[in-house]
Amino acid sequence: MPTRKEPPAEGDDSRVTTRATNANKHPGTEAANVLRVNKRRDPQVVQAEKEKKQAAKEVREREQRAEVAKKEAAQKDLEEFRAQQATNLKVDAASQGGSGIRIPDRYLVS
Repeated sequence: MPTRKEPPAEGDDSRVTTRATNANKHPGTEAANVLRVNKRRDPQVVQAEKEKKQAAKEVREREQRAEVAKKEAAQKDLEEFRAQQATNLKVDAASQGGSGIRIPDRYLVS
């Protein structure tokens, strides 16, 4: 049977001891305390940032709506132009006495 180890004597230097100041502190807790933010941001600053962000969002949305309206207007103008060209081709074909000019279907607006 193995012999029992005797507990080290009080003055034995081979035992690792904890310093009294660190006896009740966990290293993870201390690291978290160092990284913790203790000062809250001023509510007025937070509100100003929210208003600034909302204003930028409104400007961006207004620009997007203007861009969509511009594209729709350009598409409408293009359709009107093609319809006018198709009408002009029909009038030209009729005035020439049916010369056999065929108008492509893409110019005909129904």
